[in-house]
Amino acid sequence: MPNKPAKKREKDFHFVGNFFSLWEKFFHSPEGAFKEHYISGFSFLLDKIAINLLVIVKENQKEVFMAEQNNSKQEDALIQLEVFKEYIRRKGLRYTPERETIIKEIFSLSGHFDVDGLYLRLRNKGKKLSKASIYRTIPLLIDCGLLQEVYHEDGHMHYEPASPHPHGHIRCLECRRVEEFDDERIKQIQKNVTEKYGYRITGIRFEILGYCPDCLKKVPV
Repeated sequence: MPNKPAKKREKDFHFVGNFFSLWEKFFHSPEGAFKEHYISGFSFLLDKIAINLLVIVKENQKEVFMAEQNNSKQEDALIQLEVFKEYIRRKGLRYTPERETIIKEIFSLSGHFDVDGLYLRLRNKGKKLSKASIYRTIPLLIDCGLLQEVYHEDGHMHYEPASPHPHGHIRCLECRRVEEFDDERIKQIQKNVTEKYGYRITGIRFEILGYCPDCLKKVPV
């Protein structure tokens, strides 16, 4: 956990100092109104301490959660790399540093992406890769079950990491917002198709088009 800024630490020490100063005065004060005054002060300070502790706990929980998420992503990326390496070996293809860079970047993303966006991200990070390398790698990732097509828009496809839980997408034709939704029937369709036709399913594209509530408020369609 990062160290607190100096001003924040000074404020905390000042706060604790006030508490102990009040505690000392309480024990040396006579019974009566003054005693009640100090008790009231204690109550206020204890409330402040409780609030500060709650904030600290929540901050720690958030940092732990983020660290766990990052660790989980890194572990997933390592597993996916091994799956791809094995796939490449079986296909008799070369496993290149360029392909590894592309895969690591793809699985660090959250949500959907297209080739242009992925290419720009890599360029901004100083990676010297061509779009052709990305276009050649993506079909391999789809074929080995690590990536799936999501939807086609503006002349190019959008992708996402393959999920063991089939889901659909609903896309707004006005603002282009895309949302995911789960429905058990999608899983059942995949199961039925696999059993009936004997296909090895590498992905499902279940897409619903329409206009989102926000866009309907602005421009009724």
